[in-house]
Amino acid sequence: PSSSIIAGSAIDVKIRLDSVDDDLNAYDVELLYQPRFFTVVKLDTSHSLVDQWQNQPGIFADEEENLVRLRGSSSNSFRGQGGELLTIRFLPIQEGVTALRFHSALVSLANGSGTKISPQYGPLNITITSGESGSGSIPQGQPTGGQAPGSQPSGGSSASSDNSYSVSTILPGIE
Repeated sequence: PSSSIIAGSAIDVKIRLDSVDDDLNAYDVELLYQPRFFTVVKLDTSHSLVDQWQNQPGIFADEEENLVRLRGSSSNSFRGQGGELLTIRFLPIQEGVTALRFHSALVSLANGSGTKISPQYGPLNITITSGESGSGSIPQGQPTGGQAPGSQPSGGSSASSDNSYSVSTILPGIE
């Protein structure tokens, strides 16, 4: 999917997790973005499931792509939909076509063994406009990528009128 946002208007991107069948308690997620299109204004953990950080979420810079990394666990396991891991406030700084995409994502089952699961995820393709021809929002319910066999498209991206977007993952086996 491809959506339009307006250069110069900050957007909040929420990394969320859906897991209706399994209890989860550890998270290792890396999101890539191109620094020529976006500046990160803020990494917000105030509503995160994570309450024990291996390291606070951080940005690792490169000339072509920057990586936002979060690694941590929660003292209370999570099962449900829309569990927020991190909110990233981006400022689109240049017109063009780009994507926010996961470099990697692993979650651990709260089963006493730390069994790791790789959720399904995909890119959020974005067109940044000057605001004259773009709507400035990402349509509700646009999927971010593939899904596991037998799963329902419960993950995706969405927008609300306050420039808040979600990038969700879909765990294998969700029905």
